Amino acid sequence: MEYISIGLGLLRLLYDISSADNAAPLVIEEWVYGRGSYVIHEEISEAQACSKAEARAKLDAIQKFNGEYIASDTFMSCRENNDNIECPMHTFTWSMLDGLISGVRNKTTVATKNLKEERVCKVVLEAKVSTQAEVPDPSFDLEVALTPAVLREGDTISIAVEPTTKMFLNIFVEDHTHTLTKIFPNRFESNGPVSTKHLIPSTTKYTIRSSYPEGLSGNDTQEVIHVLATTGKVSLLDTYTIETFNLKLLEIPNNQKRYVRKGYRLVR
Repeated sequence: MEYISIGLGLLRLLYDISSADNAAPLVIEEWVYGRGSYVIHEEISEAQACSKAEARAKLDAIQKFNGEYIASDTFMSCRENNDNIECPMHTFTWSMLDGLISGVRNKTTVATKNLKEERVCKVVLEAKVSTQAEVPDPSFDLEVALTPAVLREGDTISIAVEPTTKMFLNIFVEDHTHTLTKIFPNRFESNGPVSTKHLIPSTTKYTIRSSYPEGLSGNDTQEVIHVLATTGKVSLLDTYTIETFNLKLLEIPNNQKRYVRKGYRLVR
């Protein structure tokens, strides 16, 4: 049996997926002003602070353009402590901004002091924000469950998917560096259509096993499973940054996809 490792030590997989035969989505674009600031201190340089301020300005433009959506995922994990069983709740919360930036103009960057006499970098810019006009298809949906939701080094994980209709799946794991690596489909399982409850892995040829990220301090970290369901096959790369993955999502019409994220804890 072979295994796929989640965490930073991800197994390289080889596979071939045909391209999706989907029409290009209808995209709405608009230039929107955004503002952002970040405090300059001993542990962060002016250039780093200004980069973070620019990122906040871009997020501000997206939020002004199309609002903000909040999603969360909550689970319980139990452990024994001095003959007592403790079951704390863990909540993963995502702030989702439905829009992507394809251009920036009229940007001004100023390092100044705020009312607290702190040095701050302030950025004002005009961002070209894009979003899709199509609304999601409410009948095209799926439930996703992870077992277990708390992993230790070497643990195996299974992903249960229950679709409302026929769909094709692409599954990625996002590590602490916000890099996404594909774990399904892979060379053991193809991206065939799924129409009933499906367990991944569905074969004994491989397992998905946890691996604590090398060089990461601390005793635990949080990672995220990304499940992208589409009405047709979509050709995706092995790895993405979260930014490039979001750009890829924008290429798929909203009424031809459903996107679910599930968080889990990885314990050393």
